[in-house]
Amino acid sequence: MEVNNQNTIIPILEKEVHFSLFDNDSYLVSQEKYNYEVNINKQTYEILQLVNGRNTLEEITSIFNTNNNQNITAEIVCQLLYSKLSKYGIVQNKDVIVEPLSRASYLKLSTIIIPENIVNNIANLFTALFNPFALKGITLFTILFCLFIGVNNHELLEPFINDLSKVSFVFILPITFIGIFIHELGHAAAAKHYGINSRGIGFGFYLFTPVFFADVTKAWRLTAKQRVIIDLAGIYFELIYISFLLILFIATQNINFLATSFLLFISIFYNLDPFLRTDGYWVVSDGLKIPNLRKQSLEKLKLFFKKLIKKSSVIFTKKDWFLVVYALSSLSFIVFFVASILIWNSDSVLYFPINFYHFIKDILTGKMSNWSLENIATITLPLVFYYLLISITYRSLKKRKTNE
Repeated sequence: MEVNNQNTIIPILEKEVHFSLFDNDSYLVSQEKYNYEVNINKQTYEILQLVNGRNTLEEITSIFNTNNNQNITAEIVCQLLYSKLSKYGIVQNKDVIVEPLSRASYLKLSTIIIPENIVNNIANLFTALFNPFALKGITLFTILFCLFIGVNNHELLEPFINDLSKVSFVFILPITFIGIFIHELGHAAAAKHYGINSRGIGFGFYLFTPVFFADVTKAWRLTAKQRVIIDLAGIYFELIYISFLLILFIATQNINFLATSFLLFISIFYNLDPFLRTDGYWVVSDGLKIPNLRKQSLEKLKLFFKKLIKKSSVIFTKKDWFLVVYALSSLSFIVFFVASILIWNSDSVLYFPINFYHFIKDILTGKMSNWSLENIATITLPLVFYYLLISITYRSLKKRKTNE
């Protein structure tokens, strides 16, 4: 939109737009209709507060300049409102068609399988578990209980680790899937405790692995501490569920309960990984109030090398240095992962199709005695390796095509 007559252009906010304080330097604009959560600075927030359906573009610019001792032009305000913010459905613009935000790009083929009304009704039953006293007490008890039972029964797990035929996958898989659902319910229950409704529990693929997820996007409106609790709530509920399974093991001496508890407990460490898009990543992102953590860290890393090579005078804050270290650690993690496969387990990459075929065949024919947890790594690790290879190749080709 061009500024032809500043006295007649009256910007209007779209419906279902809400503002909330994000940190000391920025605000969050939530667009309910199109599912956007946009982080803006104080200046942009002040300009949007002047968009009341009565002030013209010139009046908004004049009031902002007076209040902030600035000298920006109406053209700049126009570009901000109609070029940058209207595409998110924040400011009305008849020349722009707003596309609703799809789910996170790192989740492939994702879809909601349990609608929000059902999830929120169930989640509402468990909000009392997030009372500060209950949260701390139950977390401490479940961790100590799981460790105690695990240490005192580790000898029973050794046959299972070396020979998967010792347990019943028909028994374990349903119990594991219930645990995954309870994990996601934990995120939804925590959000509900803080007055945020989940948009449902869904299913998708991440790194070729089927995953469940709880859509708690609206949690961006909460404080950093509240968001961190929501991030960890899945693990909190999972610990409660594991404790329940261990009680069943004690009562029945059924090894399948112990084996399932062991698998779920190991998955907690995976979920705490800060470099993959798991709970640990979001804990770091929310705890430090850094949205788009991976993207921002890579940008700071590029700026760091630019500063190093060109010896520029760019000053880095403590937050900037953290982002640089995080990016280096994240890239090192990927490099080490790929190198470890190529150097120490290259055969698993070369023979992956054959290994995968035999794995599926043995599952269907009930010959899992040929497999151990270590052998399964010859399937899962190459799978992630090929995903990274394809992903990096695709992004490189896409970037080259864009540059052309």
